[in-house]
Amino acid sequence: EMVSAGISPIADVVINHRCASKQDGNGKWTSFRNPDWEAWAICNNDPSGTGQGAPSTGQNIEYAPDIDHTNRKVQEDSKAFI
Repeated sequence: EMVSAGISPIADVVINHRCASKQDGNGKWTSFRNPDWEAWAICNNDPSGTGQGAPSTGQNIEYAPDIDHTNRKVQEDSKAFI
């Protein structure tokens, strides 16, 4: 009905920081489920010190790992999640 009324729906989803589902072998919260990501999906300059991805393109925060949105797999999984 929205489209027929000339209204285009838009969603603004913020997923640049995500809380992990469980701890890794070192006790760091870096293991994600649904989608399944590990340290490869976390920016390499994240304060957790466990990231293996590209450097952050934004501001790091302490309470959740900074997700590497330059990673093609992260991009594909994010689109599928939305």
